[in-house]
Amino acid sequence: MPLISIVVPVYGVEAYLRPCLDSILAQSFADFEVVAIDDSSPDRSGEIIDEYSARDRRVRSVHLSRNVGLGRARNVGLALARGTYTWFVDSDDWIAAGALAAIGERVESTKPDVLMVDYARSFLNGSTKRNVLGQLLAQAPETFHIDDYPELLRTFGVAWNKVVRTEFLREAEIPFPFGWYEDIPFTFPLLAKANRISTLDRVCLLYRQRRHGNILGSASARHGELLDQYELALARLDAASHSSNSTGVAAIAGVRTATPVELRREVVKAYLRETAVGHGLLVLNAEGRLPWPERPAFFQRLVEFARRHGLRPHGIKQRLQMSGAWKWYPQAKKVWKTRPRKDQVTRKLRRLPGLVHYWWQRRQPLEDLAVYSSYWGRAYECNPAAIHAKAKELAPHVRGVWAVTPEHVVRMPQDVEHVVVGSFGYYRAMARAKWAIYNDNLEGEIVKRPGSIHVQTHHGTPLKHMGVDEPGVDVQKLLKRCDRWDFSLSANHYSSEIWARAYPARFETLEYGYPRNDVLVHAPAAPGTGMVLYAPTFRPGAQPPVLLGVNVIVKHHYFDEAHPQPRIERLMLAADVLITDYSSVMFDFALLDRPIVIYAPDWESYVRERGVYFDLMREAPGPVATTLAELQEIFDSGAVWGFAAERAAFRERFCQFDDGKAAERLVRKVFLS
Repeated sequence: MPLISIVVPVYGVEAYLRPCLDSILAQSFADFEVVAIDDSSPDRSGEIIDEYSARDRRVRSVHLSRNVGLGRARNVGLALARGTYTWFVDSDDWIAAGALAAIGERVESTKPDVLMVDYARSFLNGSTKRNVLGQLLAQAPETFHIDDYPELLRTFGVAWNKVVRTEFLREAEIPFPFGWYEDIPFTFPLLAKANRISTLDRVCLLYRQRRHGNILGSASARHGELLDQYELALARLDAASHSSNSTGVAAIAGVRTATPVELRREVVKAYLRETAVGHGLLVLNAEGRLPWPERPAFFQRLVEFARRHGLRPHGIKQRLQMSGAWKWYPQAKKVWKTRPRKDQVTRKLRRLPGLVHYWWQRRQPLEDLAVYSSYWGRAYECNPAAIHAKAKELAPHVRGVWAVTPEHVVRMPQDVEHVVVGSFGYYRAMARAKWAIYNDNLEGEIVKRPGSIHVQTHHGTPLKHMGVDEPGVDVQKLLKRCDRWDFSLSANHYSSEIWARAYPARFETLEYGYPRNDVLVHAPAAPGTGMVLYAPTFRPGAQPPVLLGVNVIVKHHYFDEAHPQPRIERLMLAADVLITDYSSVMFDFALLDRPIVIYAPDWESYVRERGVYFDLMREAPGPVATTLAELQEIFDSGAVWGFAAERAAFRERFCQFDDGKAAERLVRKVFLS
């Protein structure tokens, strides 16, 4: 029997599930099991837990026939748990290195019913912030009852910061209820019932701050269930008190006195009543939670709750809001937070004529017009170019226009209509286009109109960190632009997971393959000219390798191009061998089943400064060189022509959906469906 059962309910978390499970299985402590509950998830989460279960006997995958919700999925996991202790971990979070060893040591030494552990919030920009009330865990006694140390009630009232003795939890009979905010009627009765509580002053869990996909980021009338859960928590505490009365009452001179168990419950009930009002006001005022039509009724319920329990608001802010000022409080707060900065005003004044024209054009009807953009207006290339060509064939009624920067107009093909970014023609096209197809991100002033469709094609399978994972990125600015996307294109399951995590917005993933690769799928055999293509990613100061006896043609990154070069697809078709470092071109070239050589002289510094999603040195599709001498030896020895099995495995993983029909699928989906 393991010491700890980790129950992981799974629903709609394909993008986050692997980091969660990897963080558990990578622990040095081994005396645990994972009970992963697939709550009839609509994505590939169920397949992922089966994959982990097949390769690690500590993982048990359980599939529910219908969706029952987070709370009931946890109940299923508890029923199956074999550990002495049970820890409920949400599948979009992850646990810190060394956490299980520290938890194991603590529960062995203190034998608690409940062990409270600390956590840190993990933000989209990669930063973390430890729980601001973490000092309460550090200051707690070794073991205690909740009435001995009621300050602990102020910590986050959730299930995942508590490791609970399994037998005690089953005997307590406080299952998670159905509905949102299900942790409330579980957590507080749990603490009241516990005879022995201990704490661990250590961050054990990283709490991911998601934009979408969790209830805190969801606009729904179901936030009104908050007060129902507080009522249920209080009812459970009352029921437990009545139950304890029948088993014996302490009395002095005929006067009944409360038992220690009852005192604990009264302490928790008093805290719950006070907390409910503040929590209710928080939900009422939080932007993006309760829809406005639902707020008056929720406010009235909150007032009635306060009256029923004899509660009064605390502080000026609560008194104002409970008197009805909640109606204007969020708006005043929003106006103050979103006041424009001086530099923003100056920039918009310079572009005022075009923006006024754009504003006027947005009042006009949408047209059968598609605007395309590639590499920030630099070229007619990549997935948008392949889609544009296929749309001319299959959807000739759609007029296609390219957005291009002034300095790159010379690169546009003569037969492709274009508009210059920032011109009146550009703003008209952006305002009236029914479709926008791009592999970059349109400028911030562009507004997605109702009825328009935006497609993010991306420009390759990601090895290096992208989106919110990229160092130094302005997360809020980025996500504001990502919120325009209706569709995100993917060439493999791996990319689908990365894009959803790196760009957390409400788009639909199209697993169609990359249109730019259609020409590679049925390409003829290698030309046998001996041409070696060197196509690196963008790294300032990087120099191409000079090899003796090897005909190396350099394809510069689009950020490095001083002069126009042939499109990358043409160069790949002409090459017998590819040398690259961390460029996504390796994933495309794999379709040709020709040798790929990784030349990575600065791998360690690149990983440290930019970050990568997997270890290319261990999972490369061909030989790896970290010095020029090693690269020369790969060609001199003939090793370059081997590695067929590695290429096949690489191709199977990263070229899943590339079958030569990606552009057609996308055009039929976006323009013709």
